[in-house]
Amino acid sequence: MSQGFAQQFGVSFDAGALTGATLAANVVNSSLENLGTLIGLFFESGAVIDWDAADITLTHSAGRLAMSGGTLELNYTADANDIHAVELNVDVAGFGDVNAFHIAYKTGAISTGEDEAVILLSVDESLAAGGDITGFEMLSTAGSAAVHAIGAGVGVAPIKHQSGVFGNMDSALVNAVDRLAEFTSTGSDIQMFVADNDTVTIGDAAKFQELEFLLAIVASGAGIAPVFEFSTGVGTWASFSPTDGTAGMRDSGVIAWEDSDIPGWVVGTGGEYLIRITRTRNTLSTPPTEDLVQISAVTEFSWDKDGNVSINNLTLAASKRLYLDGGDNTYFQEVADNQINVVADGTAVMAWKPTEAIFGGGIDVKIAATKKLYLDGGGDSYIHEDTTNRILIVAGGTPTAYFTGRDVYLTPTGKLYLDGGGNTYIFEQAGDVLQCVSGGSGGVKLTSGATSWASVSDERIKTIIEPISDALAGVNRLRSVIGRFKDDDISRRRSFLIAQDVQKVLPEAVTEGEDGILNLSYTDVIPLLVAAINELKVKVEDLKLDKAA
Repeated sequence: MSQGFAQQFGVSFDAGALTGATLAANVVNSSLENLGTLIGLFFESGAVIDWDAADITLTHSAGRLAMSGGTLELNYTADANDIHAVELNVDVAGFGDVNAFHIAYKTGAISTGEDEAVILLSVDESLAAGGDITGFEMLSTAGSAAVHAIGAGVGVAPIKHQSGVFGNMDSALVNAVDRLAEFTSTGSDIQMFVADNDTVTIGDAAKFQELEFLLAIVASGAGIAPVFEFSTGVGTWASFSPTDGTAGMRDSGVIAWEDSDIPGWVVGTGGEYLIRITRTRNTLSTPPTEDLVQISAVTEFSWDKDGNVSINNLTLAASKRLYLDGGDNTYFQEVADNQINVVADGTAVMAWKPTEAIFGGGIDVKIAATKKLYLDGGGDSYIHEDTTNRILIVAGGTPTAYFTGRDVYLTPTGKLYLDGGGNTYIFEQAGDVLQCVSGGSGGVKLTSGATSWASVSDERIKTIIEPISDALAGVNRLRSVIGRFKDDDISRRRSFLIAQDVQKVLPEAVTEGEDGILNLSYTDVIPLLVAAINELKVKVEDLKLDKAA
C-alpha cells in the first residue's frame, strides 16, 4: 500500500493482513471496508478497488482512475508459457466508438531534433537464438467487419523504417578517456556514468542514426536522466531528443534519430561525427555497466502522409499485377516465365524478355530531348539526340553513326553491315575511298572523281590456286546474243551472255539466287577472256613462225 494511502486511512497491508486501525465487518471507515475475505476501497459512487489477496479488481463506476506526475512502472517476469503480462478484456456489446485504449497525447512546443513515441516498444533480443517477435500482432475470427491492423488519418504517415546493421564505431570516450576496446568487446565490461555530469562520447567518420547499448548491469531507480548532444563543430555542441530505448540506461536498447532531426550535425574533434550523452541524475545507487556498444548507419524508408512509398525491393507473387493507376487497367505483370508485360489502359504496349523488348502495334516510344536510351547495363552504349534533329548512336563509349533528316552518317572507317555474318559490308576504307566487301572478298572501291568501281585485286591478299586453262575453247562455247528480258515492259534489246553457258565454263562467275535464277558477274568473265586472248596470241605467233619457216 502506498504511503499516501496509509497516511490518509491510518492503515497498511502486510501479506494480506490489516494492521493499524481495526475495522469491524461491514463497517465503513474512511472509505476502507473489511469484507471478511475481501477488502474494498469505496467511493460515494460505488466500489472501485476490491482485493481478495489473490486478485485486485478495478470495477467501473462514475469517474476515472487518475494519476498525476511520476512514472507508473509495472515489472513482470514470466514463469510459464502462454502468459499475458497485462490482459484487458473488453466487450463492445454492440456500441460504437468504444476504445480499449484511448491515449490523448499533447506534443506541446516540440521542435526539430525532438523525437517522441506515443508507445515505445524496446526489445532486447541479445540472448535470442531464434524465434519471432512481433511488435503489434492482431488476430481476428471470420466475420463481416472490415478489420485493419493499422489505420492512419489525414496528415499521418503510416510507416517509417530505418534499415541497417550494427557495427563498431571509430571512437568511444568515457569522460574523455578512450574506451573503444571495452565498448566493442563483450569480454571487458566497464561502468559508465558513475557520477553526475559524467559523459559517454561516440564518434565515427560517417554519420550514423542508431546507437545500441547492451548492458551487463542496468542503472537503478529512474536511470541516469540523460542529455543528448551532437557535434556542431570542434568543441561545440547542440542538444536534441532522440528516441531512447534504454529508458535512461535502465534497459538494454537502442537510441535512434533521423538525419533530418539534426541538420546541423558536422564533424567535431578528431574529424568525426560525435554524439555525447551526459548523466544529469544527482544520485544513482547503481550506475550502468556496458557489455557491448555499437552503431548503425541506416537507410530510411517510409510510407508518408501523402501516400508516397519509399522502399527497397518489391516482390510480387507469380502472375500478380503492379497497378499504376487508381483503376485496374494499367499495370505491370509477369505473364510467363521471364516475360513482363506492360499494360496501359487495358492494352499491352510492351513485353520485356531477357533478350528483347517487344512494343505493341501503333505504340510510340518518346524520350525527352538530349536524354539517352541505354542499351546495356554499363551506361556506355546508347542512342540519343545530341543536337537538334540529329540522332547519335554510341557503342562502348565510341560514336558509331548518326542520323539527320533522311541521311545516315557513319563515323570514319565505320562499316555498314548488310548481313548477319559480318563479312558483307560497305565502309570508307580511306579518305574519300568507298569500299564494298561481299562474303569476305576484297571487294570493290570507288574513289573520288572515279566513274566506275575499282576491284580490290592485290596479289598480297590472295592465294592463287591455278591458272585458267583452255580459255579459248571455253570462250568458243559461250553464246553472245541479243535479246530481251521476258518481264521487260519496254522490250528493250540488250546484249548479254547466257549464264548457263558461262556456268559450264567458268562456274566462279555465276551465282544462284534464292529463287533459282542464275546471276552472272560480267567482270568475273574478264579473266577468262584475257586467258583466251593470251592463248590466241600464242597461236598467232606459232602461225607466224610456221609461215616464216
